[in-house]
Amino acid sequence: MPIAHRPLSFLRNSIPPGVVVPAGGFATAGVAVAIEGGEFRLCGSNTLATKFYGFLYAPAAAGVQATITTGRGSIVTPVVTGGVPLNLNLPVFLSTVAGEVTQTPPVAGVAKRVGF
Repeated sequence: MPIAHRPLSFLRNSIPPGVVVPAGGFATAGVAVAIEGGEFRLCGSNTLATKFYGFLYAPAAAGVQATITTGRGSIVTPVVTGGVPLNLNLPVFLSTVAGEVTQTPPVAGVAKRVGF
């Protein structure tokens, strides 16, 4: 179920210049990312939660400027911890597993709500 955000011209203009995908790339669309040190990094409630930027729109190779969805809407299905389906109208938080989301508020780290 998509929860992420509708891009504005795919938000290529909203991404700070020079921010790229780190070595190894991201093989999965829908991972939650933050910006750290000029690169996108997976984020979770215990990892870069306060720097959450958005969701990866499509898989991306290392060194490229990826397309990240950040505005309100429904365009990306996020990676959910445990692969369980999300329930409608309930909050969605960054998971303790970096790059994933959950509907269970984390008991450690930052309870960052990223959708509903």
